[in-house]
Amino acid sequence: MNEAAVKLAYRLEEIKMTDKQIARFHESYEKQAQCWVWQRRLHPSGYGIMPIGREMRASRLAFFLSRGWLPVGRPWQNINVCHTCDNRACVNPDHLFLGTGKDNSQDALAKGRLAVGLRSPAKRLPGCLSRGAQHAARIKNKVYGERHTIAKLTDELVIDARQRYQSGQSCNSLAKEYGVTASTLYAALHRWTWKHLP
Repeated sequence: MNEAAVKLAYRLEEIKMTDKQIARFHESYEKQAQCWVWQRRLHPSGYGIMPIGREMRASRLAFFLSRGWLPVGRPWQNINVCHTCDNRACVNPDHLFLGTGKDNSQDALAKGRLAVGLRSPAKRLPGCLSRGAQHAARIKNKVYGERHTIAKLTDELVIDARQRYQSGQSCNSLAKEYGVTASTLYAALHRWTWKHLP
């Protein structure tokens, strides 16, 4: 991605760092043969994290400090700071480039880091379902109504409450009688929940 084009196409992220924060940033990595490896807190995903009023990825800060600007993507297209070295903890500016999520995925695919085809978990592990199949299985096995573990109402109570509400009884009085909040009963009465009942 052409950096000049990115500067024109996207607004720049406002980052304000004090001299003390910049000094702390430069003390927080260890220069190795190729990579500059972040030594402080890491996000569970493996990226370095540094608080500067808010938490930011160390790689984004490294890009900002080396170039003086950092783009923010449009709502539908985030701009990532990607690694040529594939080391998430690396903050060496020479190893960083800008790209969309798609660019990052294509880079990973070109380097053989994405599990596709026979290497995908769905192919290697017979019991493993693809994401789409997992979603369908979750929906298929979803528990509704009184069978749900946190349900305080029963099917019979909801049907009774709907009939009484139609005849003019207030939602608040019914909620007190059934021992639930008014918002819980309101959702059931208006079929936002308990949709499976007539």
